[in-house]
This record gives sequence, C-alpha cells and structure tokens, in this order.
Amino acid sequence: MRGGSVVSFIKIGDFFSPLIRSKQADILFVLSETELIQNQHFARPTGSQIYINAKEPRKRSIDADSLAVRLGSPVTANLVLLGFACAHPDFPYSHDEIAQCIRKISTASMVDQNLKSFYEGYYSFS
Repeated sequence: MRGGSVVSFIKIGDFFSPLIRSKQADILFVLSETELIQNQHFARPTGSQIYINAKEPRKRSIDADSLAVRLGSPVTANLVLLGFACAHPDFPYSHDEIAQCIRKISTASMVDQNLKSFYEGYYSFS
C-alpha cells in the first residue's frame, strides 16, 4: 500500500458497469484491517463473504503477511489470503481452478513461489 490504498473490482459474468455499488459485493478480500472499515459498505448485507489479512484472529481471517514473510516472499500475502478463501466450502471457485489461473498468469520465475504461497493459505484453513 505504498502511497495509499487500492480498491479493485472484479466482476464475473455479463454486466453493464465495471463498478460495484455499495451493498452489492459477494466477496471482499481485505489486505489491511484499516481497509475493512473503509470498504465494508460494499458487502451485501446478507450472504457476503469477507476474508481478512489480520494479526488477531477473527472470523475468516488469516495472518497472510506473516505467512508470506516466512515463505520468503512478503509480496505474496494476497495469494496466501486467496488460498485461505479457496479452502472455505462456500467459496465459489475450487483451489484447482485458482491454481490453474496462477500457473497461467505467473511469470516462469514466480510460478513456484506463487503456488507455494497460495497453498500455504489453503492448508492453513482449519
């Protein structure tokens, strides 16, 4: 988060607008607890899933930063969080589908590290 926060939207399916309005997001990935306060309004009032990178245990949280540092690649905390989310039974994509995407979009020099971080998060789910 050098220089400030970043909010990204990903829509899957047919949509007329690239933005997600307040109370319309099905899933939030929060890489900083302070960002949860600023962005929680995007989550649907019922049925949304929120995954948080947090030092203190909370519902659907994991200390992705510490795990990524331990793996030697602090910049892959987002992949640790994504792997953690994939382990939840109500997450809409399987870990195999996401791992296939990681293999496809990662550079050759980073594919192993990216998958290692992803699976660290996946297997951390309990």
